[in-house]
Amino acid sequence: MENNIPFPQADDFQKIVNLINVCNDDNLSDNRFVSSALGDVTDRQVLYYLSAAAYLGIVDNTRGCRKFTDYGIKVKNMNSFIQEAELISIILRLPVFSKVFVLEKMVGHQNVDDVTVLIKESFPSFSDAICERRAQTVIKWLKWVNEKLNQY
Repeated sequence: MENNIPFPQADDFQKIVNLINVCNDDNLSDNRFVSSALGDVTDRQVLYYLSAAAYLGIVDNTRGCRKFTDYGIKVKNMNSFIQEAELISIILRLPVFSKVFVLEKMVGHQNVDDVTVLIKESFPSFSDAICERRAQTVIKWLKWVNEKLNQY
């Protein structure tokens, strides 16, 4: 955990972008609205995506109150190019994500086993199964980063 927020388990980073751009503070507490904004996901997945947004510092999801942080409002108000650059920067500041990104650039790819080892090193309390599941999130978020970087 970083800042007492669980390591993200929301694999589709575009859904986090949708959450930022579609919701406002009033909507964040409405699971049905958030579910719809994310493509009709389950309540459990709503919680995963809200937690991931909190992990990034975009949403405050504590004390039973869901709202955008001041930083989240700033990101929300950015034009799409600047917002994507900001989100990529946030992701690459996260230690595991940045290590995997650099490793991928060095060797031309990444694999679940390598990512799992890096997560286990940073979060020794995680079981191997949890590390492997979180590795999927890291890989998919970095796939989003690479798609955005290759788009321009």
